[in-house]
Amino acid sequence: MEQLLLLLCALLLGYGLGNLSFNARILEKPLEYLVMAVIVVMGNNSTATLLQSQNFFSTVPTFCLAVFIFNLLGLWLVFKFVAQPHRGTTERVAPSGLDTKVIFSSIKYLAALLLGLASSFVMHLDSEQCALLVDIMIFVMLFIVGLQLRRQGIGLRQIFLNRLGVLIAVSAMLLTLAAGITAATILNIDPWHGFLVVSGYGWYTLSGLMVTDVLGPELGTTAFLVDFFRELFAIVLIPLLRQLGPGLAVGYSGATALDFCLPVIKLHHGEDAVPIAITSGFLLTLLAPLTILLLR
Repeated sequence: MEQLLLLLCALLLGYGLGNLSFNARILEKPLEYLVMAVIVVMGNNSTATLLQSQNFFSTVPTFCLAVFIFNLLGLWLVFKFVAQPHRGTTERVAPSGLDTKVIFSSIKYLAALLLGLASSFVMHLDSEQCALLVDIMIFVMLFIVGLQLRRQGIGLRQIFLNRLGVLIAVSAMLLTLAAGITAATILNIDPWHGFLVVSGYGWYTLSGLMVTDVLGPELGTTAFLVDFFRELFAIVLIPLLRQLGPGLAVGYSGATALDFCLPVIKLHHGEDAVPIAITSGFLLTLLAPLTILLLR
């Protein structure tokens, strides 16, 4: 909860200072560099967990694939028959066709992850130092996003009371839990354990600790890795999902649509997608610990 409050403070602080006279466009490059830096640090910090995980090549891929399929296919169906994702939110940013810039962005994020993984064999950073460094960089990124939102004239009510954001959050929660029970059934695991493994909705630092406390280190590590890869896959997918509107990108980002994925969504889907992401990410961030506590 403290982390959530700090993130909101960073966003609101930037929003409050956004009426100062400056060119908001000059912040685009620093924002992108910070995203790349966070991915490198996360890659460096995750190597030890990946190497120590005994179920990495069986349980983790099954859960990751289920979350991937259920969320993308399910959210696509939601927007096809319930919502209209192309109204307003993508007109400013979506080009016709999948251009090389979009593909390059996804490759760039993937390369940053590989660089982080490789760097850990040369110099492995302390986990606590990594967490602190990532938190600081995300704080700065949300501050910048807040500045840009104010410059674009987007109101606080539009940011925190967004109907489409609520729809995405509820859909992503139900689809993720359905993915958890499906993966558990395939792996012959207790369905309730499957629910718990995926109920961090991408918030891997929370799910790893809470699921370990409830189910032990094996499934706790699984929960950590499933949510960790959900966040990384989201970063790579966000540019590629540009043509389909922000709904799929925001939904698949889960709770991280409020923090790390938010600047990436803003960069590739435009300012109008930010309120949707904040509302959805905020709700899923609140729901993650509640879901784990209720299902334990």
